[in-house]
Amino acid sequence: LLLENNSDKNVLVTSASVSANGYMMPYASLYAEVAAGKKANETLSLMSSELDQSGIETLAELQFYIQIQDPDTWETVATSELLTLTTSAAPYEQPVDDSGDVLYDNQSIKVVCKGLKQDIIWDGTVVLYMENNSGKAVSIYAENVSVNGFMQDVGLWSDLRDGTKLIDGMSMIDLSDLEIESIDQIE
Repeated sequence: LLLENNSDKNVLVTSASVSANGYMMPYASLYAEVAAGKKANETLSLMSSELDQSGIETLAELQFYIQIQDPDTWETVATSELLTLTTSAAPYEQPVDDSGDVLYDNQSIKVVCKGLKQDIIWDGTVVLYMENNSGKAVSIYAENVSVNGFMQDVGLWSDLRDGTKLIDGMSMIDLSDLEIESIDQIE
């Protein structure tokens, strides 16, 4: 991206609420300090692991906001409208795999459990497919979680713009204490 600062103040330019082919990309990033009166060529980076877990092999559309911040105070000075970039692959119908155990579905928000994934940081991650068609941005998070009657420390906070999907995980820390190795062992 070419960033051009025509103001008389230095700015920090970041991205927010990035989606690729309709799937949220929570770890996508654009971070650039641009001095007053200067330009910068910068990159909006996507993580290949997020593209992979969302099943994205062909990138057709990116949507995101640009935020302009004061680099000294981090105060947001301005936020763009939702920006859309399309590639030569557009129009493209992104395949959707929402198979699994439906945990919640009220016609506008849908959450599906896709299973338990062991990872190198946590004991396990419950993989979730989430979809937001509510007409507004939502945050989906977990609190007061117990597994087989035992309280668990978990991490899940997922932000979805309207009309987007997300493959995310609820990371659990103490599953080894419960000797749980698969989703079938969670009652």
